[in-house]
Amino acid sequence: MGGNAFRKIAVVVVGLFILLQGGTSNAEVSGYVKSLWLNTETIIGKEESVEQSINRFRMTWRQPFSKAQILLSYDIEWQFGDYLATDQYQLQKQLTPNTYWELENEWHNKDEEKGSHGLYRAYIRMPVGSVDIRIGRQQLNWSRSFIWSSFDRFNPYDPLQLEPDERQGVDAVQLVWNRENGSRVEWVSVGGHSDSEKASGIRMRTHIQTTDLDFVLADYGTVRAGGFSAAGQLGSAGWRLEATRNEYEETAPTATRSRYNDIVVSMNYTFVSETTLITELLYRGDGANKPQEYDWLALLAGKRTDVAKRYIGLIFKQELDSISGVDITWLYNANDNSYVFLPTVRHSPGEYEDLHFRIGFQWFKGRTDTEFGRQKPLFFGEMQWFY
Repeated sequence: MGGNAFRKIAVVVVGLFILLQGGTSNAEVSGYVKSLWLNTETIIGKEESVEQSINRFRMTWRQPFSKAQILLSYDIEWQFGDYLATDQYQLQKQLTPNTYWELENEWHNKDEEKGSHGLYRAYIRMPVGSVDIRIGRQQLNWSRSFIWSSFDRFNPYDPLQLEPDERQGVDAVQLVWNRENGSRVEWVSVGGHSDSEKASGIRMRTHIQTTDLDFVLADYGTVRAGGFSAAGQLGSAGWRLEATRNEYEETAPTATRSRYNDIVVSMNYTFVSETTLITELLYRGDGANKPQEYDWLALLAGKRTDVAKRYIGLIFKQELDSISGVDITWLYNANDNSYVFLPTVRHSPGEYEDLHFRIGFQWFKGRTDTEFGRQKPLFFGEMQWFY
């Protein structure tokens, strides 16, 4: 389907339901106000200490109709700091892939200041019998793991991202068939301006006794994948597994192997003291064995969340009370022996339960040519108020 046709169909569908279905009075409005500050050093271009402040107002509107529901999530964002004037930021901005629909725009861009606004999420949801249809900008997360994934490729999660709850949306059509036995089948088609940007896939979710199972066949533009995932309990501990067999398209420019395997294995356990421990192992078949072979540009652009073959991840979570906690993540690249240490403290004042504070840092160790060793320490603080 061509880009213009895809957009016209989406606009017509949304317009028809707004005009013909008739809205109800039980609309829901929510959102947040956030201020995030960070300090680090650049690693591309001139090495210098830099700061950045990200300030965002988000408003989410949910409107049910008689046969559909519309969700719009709108952001107004103001950024400032000398990081915006660096070569590293400019390169990252150029490499970041554009979304299919242009639903964002800059209203101010000058030196070390940037103002932007746009739709973070925008979709219409329509149940038709046992099939749930969703069209528009949405989040597609097919992963069962905690840190890395072989399934989550539509808008993958980066374990180093400072805002763990934020995921770039994709412009897609999703059909979910909910079956009477508790299983379901999901089909997704993601729009793109070229064949390499388009993606589609089908996933079946089912269970055998207490074990949850997923089966996936997908085409991610440059890579086709087929695989399965499973999750269950081993005594009091939880376990998760993802495995895919992948094949590069012949036209893929970065393909070093035509076929490769991805495997993710996770274990998690929560103690009575409200302490949670998670360990995760990743084998990435198309990753590199040596730092000289790393795809740094894909990592910077967000097209990859890792560059090597073998990783180990550990997560420690401790709830101090109902309003405070500590999260510590350790990621280890087993190919180049570099690692990163990510401690975070979070707190919500008891009398202001909608106000949240976070403070933390990212500490990197390794040789200067390794994945984590080349990066510089980063410190951040965040204040967020939900309404």
